[in-house]
Amino acid sequence: MTAALDTRPRTSALDRDTAMELAGTEYERVVALFEGLSAQDWTKPTDCPGWDVRAMAAHMLGMAEMSASIRESLRQVKAAEKSGGVFIDALTALQVCERTDMGPAAIAARYAEVPLGP
Repeated sequence: MTAALDTRPRTSALDRDTAMELAGTEYERVVALFEGLSAQDWTKPTDCPGWDVRAMAAHMLGMAEMSASIRESLRQVKAAEKSGGVFIDALTALQVCERTDMGPAAIAARYAEVPLGP
């Protein structure tokens, strides 16, 4: 017998204020990490095939911007759906592609400016 899949949203273990404080700390840590990378570090491969550190950082920036703005979230979702294929692959590819012209310093600086959410 197969157990029924529980599809109800799960209740957060943290209240919003605590979650936002922890998220702020993590954003700061990411910025510090980005700022501490050498030029050679940005070109190193990651566990994601075909992605170097710069591409991963571009994706992270795109996801942070998506999470910070309902308008940006809707824009990215629409663009990813339009491109077709597996949605998450289209979304992450969009995030990397749209930030192709950004260098490491620009990625780190923009990441530091992204608000935590709507």
